[in-house]
Amino acid sequence: MKLHLFASTALAVAMLAAGAAQAGSNNAAYIDQVGVGNTALIDQANGSDNQAGRSDDPIRQEGDGNEIDISQTGDNNRAGNGANHGIDQVANNNRLLIEQITDGNQVRNVRQDAGVNTRPLANNIIVRQGLGNGGQGGNRVTTLLQENDTESGARNLIRVHQRGIGGVGGDNLTRRVRQVGSVHNVFIRQFGTDNTVYNTRQRNGDASAADFLQIGSGNAIGSTLQRGDGQSLTITQTGDDNRVGADGVDQVSQSGAGNVASVSQTGDRNRVDTLTQDNTGFAGGNTAALVITGDDNGANGLTPGSFAAGTGAIANGVVQTGEANDVMMTIDGGDGNEFGFTQIGLRNLANNILITGDGNELGVYQAGEDNDFALSTIAGDFNDVGLLQDGRNNFATLNVFGGNNNGIDVDQDGNGNRITVNQTADNNTAIASFEGNRNGRVAGGPNVFTAGGDAAGLGLTQGEINQDSTGAASGNLVDYQVTGDHNLFAFTQIGGGNSVSGTVTSDMNEAAVLQQGDNNVASFSQGGGVMNNLAISQ
Repeated sequence: MKLHLFASTALAVAMLAAGAAQAGSNNAAYIDQVGVGNTALIDQANGSDNQAGRSDDPIRQEGDGNEIDISQTGDNNRAGNGANHGIDQVANNNRLLIEQITDGNQVRNVRQDAGVNTRPLANNIIVRQGLGNGGQGGNRVTTLLQENDTESGARNLIRVHQRGIGGVGGDNLTRRVRQVGSVHNVFIRQFGTDNTVYNTRQRNGDASAADFLQIGSGNAIGSTLQRGDGQSLTITQTGDDNRVGADGVDQVSQSGAGNVASVSQTGDRNRVDTLTQDNTGFAGGNTAALVITGDDNGANGLTPGSFAAGTGAIANGVVQTGEANDVMMTIDGGDGNEFGFTQIGLRNLANNILITGDGNELGVYQAGEDNDFALSTIAGDFNDVGLLQDGRNNFATLNVFGGNNNGIDVDQDGNGNRITVNQTADNNTAIASFEGNRNGRVAGGPNVFTAGGDAAGLGLTQGEINQDSTGAASGNLVDYQVTGDHNLFAFTQIGGGNSVSGTVTSDMNEAAVLQQGDNNVASFSQGGGVMNNLAISQ
């Protein structure tokens, strides 16, 4: 049965509501309305393989304040079943609701075009699939498109809700979501296993938000791109083997200034496949925050060569390009985590990073000036950090508390860089390499050590590295390499089996080494320069 309805004004509402109910299978309904304030209801109940709209006979409303409600009960139904636009709403403040109750249903192609709009609320698309008690999933949303051509923002909204029975079924897919213009919102909720949000775009405007929630296992957030300023991205995944940035597709990316991305994963073997933020040429920094709870997160990145793989960083983490960007991460209660953070530009910050668990790796690469890395705590066993800062006036603070066999490798290339490393536990290793001048100093501070010479009587502090392995079967190691002038560093080791080895090339460098406890060894070389100053106390 085919039902064709044509109406030009809101006077046709009663006819449409009464005539659009169809029972059984293989029904088809197509509607064309032109005018303001029209309403259309299509109810295809208790049947399968029904259609609402297609390319040659679309469902179309043209005018402001129109509404379409589509309800399909049964399997393998189609809404907007066309290669182009199966459902079209043109103008402002229109609303589309599609409910498909059971399995294997599809919403194919939907378009809402707001044109020029300055109103506080514009077009809405709401899709609900798999809501019935027998639902196992397998529903599809192919394309949802909303457009407006005003900088003030159309404030369009897309909501997609896909569910399997009791959250057990799944294999639902939202393939393509597009919002063009400013101040848009998209919310996608998927429940069950093996669900995917494949490709989402918000562009040509500012202050839009995307919010994805997946509850279940084996779910994936694929290519997600936001272009503009003040955009917000929130991804929450609960369950095992979930992924952000699936294989074979582009990764999650924000371009512009003042954008915020938040990723939360709870469960085992979850993976973030690189989150990219770029504010090059824009004023205002971006922020990325990751919260991960569970075991074996990170999908076994980094490792080869270690000290968080050297550190080329990237791996499965965050890449930020531009100025004044900020990244934060918490890994709580999980073992075997790996990550990578890459920041390229000026005044970038990696801070509030908390890792608790065994076998963790980090890996941070910062290139540019005035960057800051503050690792709050790594508490656990077998941690491997790794920090490379390339540029000048960079600062790093690293702390490792409560774990065995931790390793820190820090490489700072440039002038005026500063570092503080604290390790408290057993068998720690710190390797610090510096190339440049005036490193290891307090920002804006004087040449503290010089005063009375011999590294200022071992008062220590400047460019300080502390290690304590008291009671350990074996001890800490510092390997210190410096090329450049006027560098200041201090090393304190208290505990058994510690060793310091240093090589300094160039002029007027100072180092102070204090060792207390058992089996400490200090070996130092200052060559190729003049007026170097060294003090060792054992």
